[in-house]
Amino acid sequence: MAITKRAMIGHEAVAVTVDAELEKLADWLLGVLARMHQTDHLVEDGKRIQLGWSVLVFRRQSNGTLLVCEPDFMRDPFTDEVPNANYSLRLQAVQMAFADRAGVSPEVTRFQEKIILEKGCLEENAIYMTREPPQREKADSGWFIGVRRPNEATAELEAIYAFQLLRDRPSLFPALILPAGFMVVAGPDGVESVLNASNELIMHC
Repeated sequence: MAITKRAMIGHEAVAVTVDAELEKLADWLLGVLARMHQTDHLVEDGKRIQLGWSVLVFRRQSNGTLLVCEPDFMRDPFTDEVPNANYSLRLQAVQMAFADRAGVSPEVTRFQEKIILEKGCLEENAIYMTREPPQREKADSGWFIGVRRPNEATAELEAIYAFQLLRDRPSLFPALILPAGFMVVAGPDGVESVLNASNELIMHC
């Protein structure tokens, strides 16, 4: 069931629609937007805001309310939108919980940034992920995903957008919040362990 939370921010009535279980996160989001508006005056029709891995946009409704919308990650998030903030808030919470469990300072991977991987590796059971420092100006997340097995030949590489993991291997998405220098070991059911930049095991799932 979807619910809509509302708040006055500046002179604007702002609304955010979410699944019912995300109600507290919707309240949190409205609070964040209100605090940001105090300094940046960002609440206006068509304004885009980076929220962690996602981007939110205000859209004026027929009743004058500004509705918070998010990219349509199941279609084309570069051109399509949906009138809710479900994916943005749910996955923001999942990633922050993952960072807390690993005991690290989060380093966001934006949905529109690229991940380099061995072609076909997302269909394999045993894979690993490593992260170099991201290059934001090149939309490079710094992430590489490969297969956990000896390879005699050089693997063919390809690039995907970070949001495509939501479709192709969603169990890996929480780990995209880890900072540069970290390694993730994953199996068919998701992340199995995390190693820090000193190759020390800091998390075992």
